[in-house]
Amino acid sequence: MRFAPSGFARKIDPKKVENLLETSSIKKLPIMVFVGNRGVIQ
Repeated sequence: MRFAPSGFARKIDPKKVENLLETSSIKKLPIMVFVGNRGVIQ
């Protein structure tokens, strides 16, 4: 989030992730998802 240019990244409610992925799949939208933890960003 911090390093993405304005308008290119959004923080979303974790409860809405499943809906985001399902909707993106239905609309065939290309997305990139990065998940961070203490040791690495995946």
